[in-house]
Amino acid sequence: MWVDRSRPMCKGSHTSGSGKGAMVHSTGTRVGSTLWFQGKGKVALRTEPIPTPGPGEVRVRVAMSVLCGSELGGLHADGPMLNAGHEAVGTVDAIGDGVVAVAVGDRVGVSAVQGCGACDACARLEYTYCPDRSVVMGMHADYIISKALACFRLPDDITWEQGVLLTGDGLGVAHHVAKRVGATAEGTRAAGSCVVFGVGPVGLGNVLMQTYLGANVTAVDISADRLELARRLGATTVVQLSAEDSLAPADEQAKRIVAAIGAAPDLAIECAGRPTSLKAALATVRPGGVVVCVGEQGSVPISPSGELISRDVALLGSWFYHFAEIEDMVSQQRAGIGVERLLTHTFPLSRAQDAYDVFQSAVAGKVALTRDEQEDIR
Repeated sequence: MWVDRSRPMCKGSHTSGSGKGAMVHSTGTRVGSTLWFQGKGKVALRTEPIPTPGPGEVRVRVAMSVLCGSELGGLHADGPMLNAGHEAVGTVDAIGDGVVAVAVGDRVGVSAVQGCGACDACARLEYTYCPDRSVVMGMHADYIISKALACFRLPDDITWEQGVLLTGDGLGVAHHVAKRVGATAEGTRAAGSCVVFGVGPVGLGNVLMQTYLGANVTAVDISADRLELARRLGATTVVQLSAEDSLAPADEQAKRIVAAIGAAPDLAIECAGRPTSLKAALATVRPGGVVVCVGEQGSVPISPSGELISRDVALLGSWFYHFAEIEDMVSQQRAGIGVERLLTHTFPLSRAQDAYDVFQSAVAGKVALTRDEQEDIR
């Protein structure tokens, strides 16, 4: 669901009245900047009226947002559209009627997947399982609107840089993968060895998480720069494939990877979103092992008998994270996982074009956009 920024100011909201970070248009209307995709890889800022929260909603004055690879499709589309940013932290600036969980002035991380608040899944804070969930985008802006139930109050010892990675895709996706294969914050794990296929930002998060949990991690990618980032985050082995190698039959890729490791791994996490990588993951993992699909992709032909049943291989899907998992991730941060290491570049919102250019260059991990006029960025 796109964030609607065209709604007029409405009665019944409660604001701080500070106006910090906002501008005043010649008409007297408070306005802020919002990033728009212009098409064909270009972006631009637009000045728009600041939105007002409705019942159960809050307005967040954004301090920092980060880029995600899933935004690139919209970035390179033909026509202009609202940005697809969906990872942000900031300060609650206004609240709508009925909001009690957060207050004006609270520092929060905003979860993009937001539940209805009334179903069994929402009662468990598992918003991704809510049948009426929504996905809020447009977070590369000075102000955003969110349901209050999707705002996590950041503890004082968590910085903006850490918070945006703990409540967004940065660590959240990797934490959910670990949960799916049976890992916990106490350090138990389902894998002694793990291969991560594709070490873009999501893959790097999985390298960080699996290393923290004690696995011996191997990273596979075509980018030497990304593989170096994976090493810094704990990968003990890296396998660089050429573009041609990455299209080779799965068995050939598997032989090369297993030879580099010394043994077939217990766990393979596919983050590249490529059919050839998924097939290679299935061929690489040991009998009785687990393969987790994280990278979004279309249909892939799989033989249940040949690739799963006869080898006792479990194939899992894993998407985003549950809101209920954030507390656990905060505990991991306090225990030393060092989520801020995923962030390699920071730009002001006014240099968003530079940020996207660097993000697409395969030399970056997570890339952040700060707000030019924010005074309390930590």
